[in-house]
Amino acid sequence: MDTVTTHDGGAAAPVVDARYCAPHAAAFKLTDAPWNSFIVTDADGAEAMMRAEKAVLSWFRRHLLLDVSTAPRRPVLTVQRSPTVFEIYRRWEVFRGDSTCRADLLFVAVAQPSIFGIGDVHVRLAGHGGRDPDFVLRSGGFFSSEYTVTRDGAALAQIQRTGGLLDLLFNWLQYRVSINAGVDQAFVVALTVILAEIRHDDHSNDDEVCR
Repeated sequence: MDTVTTHDGGAAAPVVDARYCAPHAAAFKLTDAPWNSFIVTDADGAEAMMRAEKAVLSWFRRHLLLDVSTAPRRPVLTVQRSPTVFEIYRRWEVFRGDSTCRADLLFVAVAQPSIFGIGDVHVRLAGHGGRDPDFVLRSGGFFSSEYTVTRDGAALAQIQRTGGLLDLLFNWLQYRVSINAGVDQAFVVALTVILAEIRHDDHSNDDEVCR
């Protein structure tokens, strides 16, 4: 993959923080743990990088993304499911640090409706006023387990859901992520958490139908 650039050919600005924009391509693995958290490690699963912990006492579904490579652990982002009038447009809001104040809103992600699995996810940065999204988390197609993070049609990162039959049954999945040089890795981690949460939604809906 190529380094991310803007329309004028310059380097793309980070969404979260420049410290998460490595000068080289990177890969990591996000594990959907059964105790309501997500663990982010390097591609081999050896070194923990980040952790997304689910808020227990919260009106909304909320995850706090922590940088565990520092001591003490540093809150990076808050990923929160937003109530919507029409459930087919599922919406997440992502805030800086452990805040949920509107002034700290970084971006909004909205899952587009699809009759075949999870559709595309449109991402708009805070203050965005145009019709088109700033980023698109694009589905690989019919029941695909692969997604590509794009901006203006250019691929920035790839996310692949992995897991065996037992993992699918209990919704204990892993996501392998490959990221271009210069792309904000914390931003892509947040998108992966949102994808996993969409999967949890669909899995819960399937359980309700089977009852």
